Amino acid sequence: MSSKMKKWLPAFVAPATVVALSVAVPMQANAEIDLPDKTASEILQMMNNDPDMSFSGRVTKVSNLGLPPIGNMPDVSESMVEEMEENMPEGMEEFIPRVTESNMVTDLVEIISGTHEARIYVDGPDKLKIQILDPMSERSITVNGDTVWFYDDDKLAAQFMTMDAAELETKADQFQAENSAEIEQYIAELPFDINNPAEVADYVLAEASEYSTITVGADQNVAGRAAYELIATPLAAESTVQYVSVAIDAETGMALNVKVVAKGQVEPAMEIGFTSIDYSTPDASIFEFAPSSDVTVTEMEMPEEFTIDGETYTKEELQAELEASKPTEAEYEELKAQYEAMENKPVVYENGWATVVEMTLSDEMPVEMFQSELFSEMTMQVDGGQVISTSLVNVLITDDGRVLAGAVNTDYLLEIAG
Repeated sequence: MSSKMKKWLPAFVAPATVVALSVAVPMQANAEIDLPDKTASEILQMMNNDPDMSFSGRVTKVSNLGLPPIGNMPDVSESMVEEMEENMPEGMEEFIPRVTESNMVTDLVEIISGTHEARIYVDGPDKLKIQILDPMSERSITVNGDTVWFYDDDKLAAQFMTMDAAELETKADQFQAENSAEIEQYIAELPFDINNPAEVADYVLAEASEYSTITVGADQNVAGRAAYELIATPLAAESTVQYVSVAIDAETGMALNVKVVAKGQVEPAMEIGFTSIDYSTPDASIFEFAPSSDVTVTEMEMPEEFTIDGETYTKEELQAELEASKPTEAEYEELKAQYEAMENKPVVYENGWATVVEMTLSDEMPVEMFQSELFSEMTMQVDGGQVISTSLVNVLITDDGRVLAGAVNTDYLLEIAG
């Protein structure tokens, strides 16, 4: 794939680092910021996802989804609560924290709610450090060439693994060489010239206009940087989203901030972005992780053998087995037909931003999701079931064992559920 293709293929996507972290701060319009006027297409064309880019900065996640706060009193045990009950003055009982058992629901709520901060350092495609700053500790991921470290300060534990970057690159090149004809055919069939950023941007805008109104907002000052703002407003009346905005650095094209505003809510439901950013190359020592003597270090190794359905395979045998099991076109069509004939497959009700997915509860569904105190607090009874409601996403669990979810209002879920 040419260097031009690598540059422009992701030109309309915000840098994956920012999106993966789901972090942000309020964007502030600044009367002193007066950038040259650009169209939405021109702003999309300037967006940068250069893999060789270097930068560092601080990011903060702020969400206001209306979920119960989790993690404000970390590691509160039953004995601690009992001691507080004995010593708490009369009339102050409401200030005693409750013990919330950690499970799948609490872990998920903790991730998507409240405020989280992180520091990030990037030096090209093979050096990365993310420090997630918890209230009482720190977790970090450090990638330095072939070595990856995972560190948890609270547990004084570190894990590391080594990857053969050269081998991975060789396999990637081999895959591209073996599938070059199919790749070139796919590119040739695209409805735009992939090497032309203007055509890519115009196509994206044309596709988006079916479900959204795309406009250019006010010039922004984000993390001390002058930035353009793109705003997408859903057309679907049933959507819970009022609009989504992205702030793009006017000089570098870096996506600095993402904000999602829900209908009927003054504060953004979620904001994503940098509080500070520096485009200079981070010091090499930042990517050198050296655990202290009181840290338990464990090496993560890729297994040499894999057991599947009672059969043991080496990595080479498993790869050969997977290659040999690739379905032919006729077999693929048969598998597709079998899937369509399934009774309990997910059903997608497509409606742009108001798309809803319906699934049937099965025995494989984790029971703990529906047996926690937190789950009970998050749900409200409706005719025919119960709803988990946030400012952005609503989930309907029907009495007859179906789950419907989408960024839509509850009335629309009930209408679809029938």
